[in-house]
Amino acid sequence: METLNPNKIGLSLSLTFGALYILCFVLFAVIPKEWVIALANSLMHGIDVSTIVTQTKSIGSVILGLISWLFIGFASGYIFSMVYNKIVKNR
Repeated sequence: METLNPNKIGLSLSLTFGALYILCFVLFAVIPKEWVIALANSLMHGIDVSTIVTQTKSIGSVILGLISWLFIGFASGYIFSMVYNKIVKNR
């Protein structure tokens, strides 16, 4: 089996997470608060988020969130590919 390049997989997942984060931010910025609450509640398996949902975010918090998700995506992809390569090597 072919091995995976950890840097390429990490970058791919990082960019995917970043795009999803931006899409999520845009959707939450434009849809009504009631819809945000309904969506968040359905994603949180019974947790009521109505008292904590806010649609006002500073540009700093958005940038920090994006950087965080880019890092998480890269780390996840890198670790995934390293584990995958280790499994393939041991087969």
